[in-house]
Amino acid sequence: MKLGYYYIAIIGPVALYAYLSKIIVLLPHSLLFFLLFYLFIYRPIVDRLRLIYLNIIAKDDSFWEVYNKIPYLNIKYFKEIYFNCQINI
Repeated sequence: MKLGYYYIAIIGPVALYAYLSKIIVLLPHSLLFFLLFYLFIYRPIVDRLRLIYLNIIAKDDSFWEVYNKIPYLNIKYFKEIYFNCQINI
């Protein structure tokens, strides 16, 4: 996943939700559902795909094993995930 596609993937759903909330009136429950889905399901999957693309984690790693480490991996590999910089650790 290239950097531009990554940013589209993480900003796109938020922009789509904002656009839909302007067109139709969305209930507060839908905002809560969207935030929970985005933060706990969608973003870990997108971040995992980005880390696999950068060869930081292996594709064979268990999803749940990586899912539990996603907040740690986001902090550890922040520059690589968001700025496309390579860090030698």
